[in-house]
Amino acid sequence: GMDGDPKISKEMSQEMKENEFDIINNQITKETLNRLENIITKFLESEKADKEQGEDQKREANEWLIQENGKNKKIDDFIKIKKSQKDLLKSAPLNLNPFYKKEVNKYFKRILKDQNDRL
Repeated sequence: GMDGDPKISKEMSQEMKENEFDIINNQITKETLNRLENIITKFLESEKADKEQGEDQKREANEWLIQENGKNKKIDDFIKIKKSQKDLLKSAPLNLNPFYKKEVNKYFKRILKDQNDRL
């Protein structure tokens, strides 16, 4: 439905009926094509107006944002747990062949790089 100007809605409806009549009777003319372009333009304008009207202030989640003083307990606890898990993995002696040792080291370097990039 068209929630906008009723005059424009009625005009578009009339133009659509005229085009339908022309198509059914196989009388497609330049006027028919012009009406079609006019209808499409009005639909696009209406869609744009509806979209702009719907762009209200968006709600933003801020539960995980770091507080101004930098002390967000949930994030700090999460970071500590992750760090202890990584330290445990690094310190646990694994008897790996050289190829896998190299792969494990690459993995940890990538994790550390990703963490540093986020901070």
